[in-house]
Amino acid sequence: MKPNVARPVKKNLGDFYETNLPATSPKKKKNPRFSVQNENLGGKKNYSQPETKRQTRTVGLNIDLMESSSRLSSPNDFKIVYREGYRVSAGDLRLHILRRQGEGNRVGFSIRGRLKAVVRNRIKRRLREAYRLNQAQLKKGFDLVIVARESLKEKTFWEIERALRMALTKGRMWGSNDKNRSLDD
Repeated sequence: MKPNVARPVKKNLGDFYETNLPATSPKKKKNPRFSVQNENLGGKKNYSQPETKRQTRTVGLNIDLMESSSRLSSPNDFKIVYREGYRVSAGDLRLHILRRQGEGNRVGFSIRGRLKAVVRNRIKRRLREAYRLNQAQLKKGFDLVIVARESLKEKTFWEIERALRMALTKGRMWGSNDKNRSLDD
C-alpha cells in the first residue's frame, strides 16, 4: 500500500500551487534505505511473482566492426608488409600493399609523428571507419598498412576518407580481382 503523499493541486491563481496535506503523517518504514520499488531487497525474496528479465537495447549505431582476422596485429606482420610490399603516397597518407594468399584483406594502421594518445586514437578511429565504409569495393587478397602523417590531426572525417580513397586509387586497389592484370601495369 502506498503511503499518502502530498500532491500539488493547481488552483486558478496563475503559477501559484497550493498543496493539500494529509491529516496524518505517513508512517515511517523500518528500513528507509530502499525505495518502495526495491523495498524487498533488504529482506527475504518473494517467490510468489516470477521475476521478469529486463529488455535491454543498445544505444547508438549498429556498427559492423572489423573482425580480428581482417587486422594486422603483430609487429612481424607490419615488418613483412614494409619490407616486401610496395609503397604508394598520396597527400597525408602512405599505403604499403603486399599481395598474399587467402581470402579478404588484412589492414593495419600506423601514425607517424609525436602526437598525444587522444589525437592518435582519434585519427585511427576515423581511418578505420573510412576503410570500413570502402572495403567492399576493394580487391581481395592483400595486406595493407595505412600510415597517417601528423597533419591529419586537423582534418575532418570526410577529408580523411577522401585522402584514403585517393591513396587506394593510386595503389590500384579498387575493383574486382582480375587474374590477367598484373600489379605492375
